[in-house]
Amino acid sequence: MKGILIFLSVFIFRALSYSQLSTAYAAASITLRSDEAPKSVLVSNVFTNGTGDKSPVIGIALWQDSGRQFECRSLLQFDYKQLPAVIQHNPQLVSSAELMLYPTPGQQSNSQPIVFYIKRLLQPWTDSFTTWSRQPLAQHADKIKIEIKPGRTKPLRIDVTQMVTNMLLNGNYGFLLAPQDSVSKSDIERWFASAKNENIKVRPVLVINYLTPYSYTKDYYSGRERQLNSTSVSPPPATPAQPARNN
Repeated sequence: MKGILIFLSVFIFRALSYSQLSTAYAAASITLRSDEAPKSVLVSNVFTNGTGDKSPVIGIALWQDSGRQFECRSLLQFDYKQLPAVIQHNPQLVSSAELMLYPTPGQQSNSQPIVFYIKRLLQPWTDSFTTWSRQPLAQHADKIKIEIKPGRTKPLRIDVTQMVTNMLLNGNYGFLLAPQDSVSKSDIERWFASAKNENIKVRPVLVINYLTPYSYTKDYYSGRERQLNSTSVSPPPATPAQPARNN
């Protein structure tokens, strides 16, 4: 009897020694569209108390009239509740995020470079209530500078990885599109389809790539691996975000 127990103990020990539990990460992606519960607004100091929540376009503009400087800004927000729980709990798992903005049809191409910023909003807002006089505050530290070259008509693809990660960590209140300067010697404007545009194919899109963790065991006798459905593991070390891409 004692010999049988020793044999079983040795067998179990070897089985545990040659079957190891490991963690790996698989690449995944999710696309957030402005099809459901769209949230965007266009505001301007032309009408400081006017709401632009029904506007089919968003964008930026600067122009002068009778010695006065006028400006247009835009706000845009995606619903992060659609994101998998693994990203919401571990924002460091986001490997990249790309915001896509589609130019409005028939828009004249710019003859000179157009520069504007995308900033992270810091306060909640309601599109039907937001006006020039009631704009939420925006973060300037992680703003992204966008430069549109003359003659460009293709959609903008903007790297917003660090900004999306910060939103997941500190609260998602969306993006602000604002001109580079509040004063310009020449008139500039650039318009994109908004979340309210009737053509859903050109509404703003946010693509988030992320790593999804899973556990697996590997039997060293046979070399076979068996995946276990588990996401309750620590994320890998965060990697620096790539520079903004706007081409």
